[in-house]
Amino acid sequence: MRGFPRILRVGVWLGLLGCLTLDRPARADDKKVAAQELFDAATALTKQGEYAGACPKFAESERLDPQIGTLFWLADCQEHIHKLASAWANFIDAAERARSVQKVDHAKEAQGRADALKGRLNKLILVVSEETAAAPGLEVRRDDVVVGAAQFGVPVPVDTGKHVIKVSASSKRAWETTVESTGESNTFTVTIPMLKEEPEVRAVGTTPGATGPVSGVGAGPAGWGGQKIAGVVTAGAGAVALVVGGVLGGLTIAKNNDAAKFCRPDDPTLCKAEGVALGQDAKMFGTASTAAFIAGGVLAAGGVVVFLTAPSGAPTGKTGTSVRARVSAGQLSVEGSW
Repeated sequence: MRGFPRILRVGVWLGLLGCLTLDRPARADDKKVAAQELFDAATALTKQGEYAGACPKFAESERLDPQIGTLFWLADCQEHIHKLASAWANFIDAAERARSVQKVDHAKEAQGRADALKGRLNKLILVVSEETAAAPGLEVRRDDVVVGAAQFGVPVPVDTGKHVIKVSASSKRAWETTVESTGESNTFTVTIPMLKEEPEVRAVGTTPGATGPVSGVGAGPAGWGGQKIAGVVTAGAGAVALVVGGVLGGLTIAKNNDAAKFCRPDDPTLCKAEGVALGQDAKMFGTASTAAFIAGGVLAAGGVVVFLTAPSGAPTGKTGTSVRARVSAGQLSVEGSW
């Protein structure tokens, strides 16, 4: 009786181990079942002549459970929808697999189908010069698949249809083209040009050769020099300051109205603490509003003057343009160079 619990525990562990062990074949069998269902559905479609719908099912069945027969029928399906290069490659693969397991008849049939397709294939040649090939980080893609340097200049079988060629390299502008493969037994050539240098990216608001910061001033319309651009920027800053002054003025009025609620109507100087605080806020906003109006007016007028007095014609070769303004409650200063 003493040994019974121990035996029971061992049995339980063995049972759990058995469940874990059986789980893996079950999952593998699930894939086989799905693959068989897909194969059957694809076969039914081929009997109805619907090869376009059958090919993806053959391909998925082969992915889930690779079989020589599935690969052979996938290749046959691809031949029917005129994807001759894919069909040729899969017939060859099927023949090699069959030979590896001594299925001589299967290998002979698949190889014969591949040989029959070989003369009908379209081919694509990518011509890459030595200079282009030497570009650091060069990458050539055909239909988003990387093309190794060993394939450059070699006629590679391709299916009919459009093929996108993309080329990129370090510090170079990317290049892309599309070639359409049509008919049978044709060869198409794509010559990849020397990639152009990527233009230097400068910070917004800088000009070539500038020796200092440019405060939001970039290239203006054709024929505008730095002075005209500075005038527009200065006038724009003035307009913004005037808007700010208006907003602050509105806040001043609102604060004064709120403060009045806490003061005696017959003597506005006698107010509760809340009224005093609101009155101080109103005074602060009023001062700021006045300063903003003054600054806005000066900047707007100054910008107009700067713009109107600018020489006409193209820029005279100045290396940069800058405008700086500093506004405080009691002081305004504007500096500029063009």
